[in-house]
Amino acid sequence: MYTRDYDNAVCEVNKSLYPFHDTLERMKTKADNLIINTYSKEFFEEHVRFDFNCYAYDEDGYVGSWTEPIERKPTKFLFRYQVKLNTSEWYDEMIGIELDEKGEYIPNEGFWNNYGFENVKSNNKTFQIDKNKAIEIAKTKGLQVNNLEKVSEFLKWEKFKKAEFYNGQFKYYITEFTNEIKDIKDEGRSRIVYKYNVYSFDPWTGEFIEKKRMKRVREWEKNSGFTSDLLPDE
Repeated sequence: MYTRDYDNAVCEVNKSLYPFHDTLERMKTKADNLIINTYSKEFFEEHVRFDFNCYAYDEDGYVGSWTEPIERKPTKFLFRYQVKLNTSEWYDEMIGIELDEKGEYIPNEGFWNNYGFENVKSNNKTFQIDKNKAIEIAKTKGLQVNNLEKVSEFLKWEKFKKAEFYNGQFKYYITEFTNEIKDIKDEGRSRIVYKYNVYSFDPWTGEFIEKKRMKRVREWEKNSGFTSDLLPDE
């Protein structure tokens, strides 16, 4: 039915079973070009990868995905892309694009629709930071690196929640684990608060932005539990 190449993000299908696959391919080319025209071809080739997380719809709703035979003509398309730094792993769902039946971009303030387009002020149109560079800069801001297991990294898309094309920004973070506060109970709800120093960077320039204290909260009991994202530690 299909062959999926994860390294190169290519999907080849038996077109007798996928009558609208050419339409998906054509729309994906428009989505690819949107990324290239916004940033650069170099950025697209070095830092972006299609992750097959895409869906098609018509006026009646969902009609299928990249690897499902689509029986009705789709009129709306959602595409997802991974992004990485020069030396990092791929981060899932860093760019999301929604197109109409003409291949036009549909602005939407919701996170799960369109995101990943930043109005980059720098002349650099590729990422200029990696973990080693960030650690060296963070050392000058107070980072303690005696134990590298306490240091982690991540790239994050921060959305402005506006129905505009440029609707957020990428930020790169180095986190330094500093402490944990445990409140473990035999019965009832337990809680652990993990403390961090967080160093943030502009990935387009590699410039240091700020250092701040943050925390992550984990709570659980018999039938429920959660772990928060990083939160301000005031």
